[in-house]
Amino acid sequence: FNGGVRKGDVIIKINAIEAKDIDSLPVFLNKLPDKQDAILQVIRKNETQNLSISLEIFNKQKYLKRIDLIREGIVTEENRLQLGILFNKLNLLPAAEEELKKVLDENENNAIAHWRLGETFARLGKSKEAIEELTSAKEINPNQFEPHVLLGEIFMNLGDWEKALQSYKKSREINPSYIDGHRIIGAIYEVLGETDLAEKEIKTYLKSHLDIPQAYIAVANTYKVLKKPDKQISTYEKGLKLNSNNPEILFGLAETLRQSGKHKQAIKEYQTLLSKFPDNYLMRFGIAHAYMGTEEYKKAKKEILLALKINNTDPQAYNSLGIINDSDGNYIEAIEAYQNAIKLDPNNPETHLSLGMSYSDIKKYNEAIDSFKKSIAIMPNQETALSLLANTYNRLEKNELAIETYKKLVAVNPNNLSARKSLGLLYRINKEYDLALDQYN
Repeated sequence: FNGGVRKGDVIIKINAIEAKDIDSLPVFLNKLPDKQDAILQVIRKNETQNLSISLEIFNKQKYLKRIDLIREGIVTEENRLQLGILFNKLNLLPAAEEELKKVLDENENNAIAHWRLGETFARLGKSKEAIEELTSAKEINPNQFEPHVLLGEIFMNLGDWEKALQSYKKSREINPSYIDGHRIIGAIYEVLGETDLAEKEIKTYLKSHLDIPQAYIAVANTYKVLKKPDKQISTYEKGLKLNSNNPEILFGLAETLRQSGKHKQAIKEYQTLLSKFPDNYLMRFGIAHAYMGTEEYKKAKKEILLALKINNTDPQAYNSLGIINDSDGNYIEAIEAYQNAIKLDPNNPETHLSLGMSYSDIKKYNEAIDSFKKSIAIMPNQETALSLLANTYNRLEKNELAIETYKKLVAVNPNNLSARKSLGLLYRINKEYDLALDQYN
């Protein structure tokens, strides 16, 4: 078994099977008939010289002792709890769930077990079950900090901002030193339209981190999640007053300016960065897109080609090169760029669509049809690809294929009047007048 990204030469042998990387271990163990027994064997046999999942972090000796006790039949509530926590950390979530449920079968008032089971359910994407367990945990022990934080996170993900606010407020009440709570609560107030309260919380958070630029980055990222680009930009600018040469803040500002359509300002920031980091791929990629925004395609092309010299394995860069060439009327070069992107990422429907459009621009309609069909095969209900395919069939007078495709397009969007009109005209050509009338009603 091989999988994931190899990290060093870690080799763990179980039953003559080799897992050659750390990240794949949970997947590897899940392939075995008894994954729990397998992980116990791995840890007990001490065949894990470089296994930095890291057994030091898990307090190796403590877990070895508890695992031995469980395997020898001397089962205690605490041992099972710690075993469930270990499985959770190793991303063996079904195994963690099983052990933690056993703890609760024996003692339904174990607040830590409810919290850890809630955490496991949250990682499994079972929000309802997670909320139930975390609620039980806080009812048993109202002053346990972690369940309140995790509940807040879940409620935020569900868009229940009032409950999220209550949970985070309670967590900060339990632990006043939870400074990050100010940033999160500020974000929630922002969503709820309580601008003054939001500003107060954010200021308190930043005041506690006056000499740490990362605090401004964290706040800016919060505004990014909330889709507040103006506040994101102003936060980065405040961070630059603290440290005008911080590349992470400069890059964040440049990216935000570009993404909010302020391309000229973005170019200025990218240029500052590239004067110091000329071989940074993301900065080259960013400035290329900023030049695309100002329709300076020659400059954009120069920058994207420099980016590809740094990293020629990113399909997005080839896709961008295709768009630049298309916009400048260089359709043959655009086709070559899209083909390179597809070699690296054959399952991107947008690239196949763009390739088809470039083929259409040079009147290679059969190749265009093949590309549109591939795009639709990957994403069946996309209007643009269906429309272009139907129009191409229509142009080539392949009426039956055009009718079939327009029908699919109308099924996806019954309000597409252009498609209905084209379909009606084709029915008239076929003398199917009743069907034609249906498209005009």
